[in-house]
Amino acid sequence: MPAGLVAPTPDETEAALTSAGLMCIATGAVGGVHKSYFAGALARCRPRLGQLRRSGGWFMLELCVLYAGGTVQATYRADSAGGMPPLCGHFSALLGRLFAAPLAEV
Repeated sequence: MPAGLVAPTPDETEAALTSAGLMCIATGAVGGVHKSYFAGALARCRPRLGQLRRSGGWFMLELCVLYAGGTVQATYRADSAGGMPPLCGHFSALLGRLFAAPLAEV
């Protein structure tokens, strides 16, 4: 997130991710970093993620936003390593639109 851009509020971010099929487990600010934790069943995610959607697995998303420094970090975990590329791509694109900046996938 480049400096000077207005980022979505934590509530706006949560609303966007819950409308995409995730459930917010916990959220709050810790030392200037806003952290949010989400979980989701692959079967509920939109848009369809092909075979991954039919697997019935679960995944977690940890989102850390440092508003003062203009950085966003998303960490994904899933019960199937093979499902990570489409999962990361789907939610990274959504987060990239929310924060008006491309997110690097590591």
